[in-house]
Amino acid sequence: MRTYSTIISMLVLLACANATKTVSYSDIVYSLMELNDDDQSLENLSNIHVSLAESKEKLIAFDDDLRFKCNLAEKTGSEKLQSYGNQLIALEQSKTENSASQTAVREQQEEASKIITTNQENIDNLNVKISSEKATLANNERSRAERVLIYKRLQNFVQDELASQADQRKTDMTSINVDKSFSGQTSFVQLQHIRSDLTSIAAKASNPMTKSMITTLLLITQSNNKNLFADQGLVTKVQGLLNSLVQKELEAFQEEEAAANNNISSFKSMISNLSEEADRKKQEELMNEAEISSLELAARNIDNEIKSFTRAQDRQRKKNAVQEDLCRKQEDLIKLHLNDFELLESQFSDLKNNLA
Repeated sequence: MRTYSTIISMLVLLACANATKTVSYSDIVYSLMELNDDDQSLENLSNIHVSLAESKEKLIAFDDDLRFKCNLAEKTGSEKLQSYGNQLIALEQSKTENSASQTAVREQQEEASKIITTNQENIDNLNVKISSEKATLANNERSRAERVLIYKRLQNFVQDELASQADQRKTDMTSINVDKSFSGQTSFVQLQHIRSDLTSIAAKASNPMTKSMITTLLLITQSNNKNLFADQGLVTKVQGLLNSLVQKELEAFQEEEAAANNNISSFKSMISNLSEEADRKKQEELMNEAEISSLELAARNIDNEIKSFTRAQDRQRKKNAVQEDLCRKQEDLIKLHLNDFELLESQFSDLKNNLA
């Protein structure tokens, strides 16, 4: 029985020495030697039991402290991991919004570019219309000048008739030479030219009143009556028709010129509006380019932050795993020691009973 108790006591003392470091090996040897004395064995055993109990309490306190620190570390690690996750979610949302903003700005830029191109095409077309209006007006002016010149020639002819006091068929006029070789049948070669010009004008005339006047002139000048221009009243009537034709040509040209100038003014106003809009769109393009550059820079920064937080998140996961593994191993070790203490306490009880 004494041998059994001695072995058990030695195991207990060694366990206490290893677990608490409060009992030295000299104390263990001394206590084992004292165990051989029945009077001292019970007292020594009680002392060792007390030391063992103290060590157990310290181990339990250490276990509580360790659990608290492990729980705190787990909570802190989890919160950091959650924070990194939230940061990544926010960054991904910012990245999506940035991409949408870039798309919207680029669409605005494309729209502005289309408007600039369209406006320039419209401006070119309007400039062509302005040139066409000017060219048409110039052509009409030349045509009217030619017709007025014909009317003036006929007016000069009539004026010579009115100035003549003799038989027109036998006289030389101030500005038109009388060709007497035709024996009075067709006295004026120049009049024939005027008739041809009037016929051409009548064929092209669009104004009914003008066409009627020219037709009347043709009927008068084409008459075979040799005394046609001897009638001063008829000559005056011809002069009145010519004056009316010249006035109508002038009025028609003024109307055409006013209409052309009005069209040109309208075209120029349209060009001005289109140019102003194009200038605004060009400014928008410059602003859009600056905004796109800013958004692209922000996108690169977001990508860098995502990479940084992703790395931090990975490191935190590894750190949490290491911390969790360490705490688990320490808890397992403490649990093992506590089981040893439970076993030793049971053996102490048996030993005390044997020594009693």
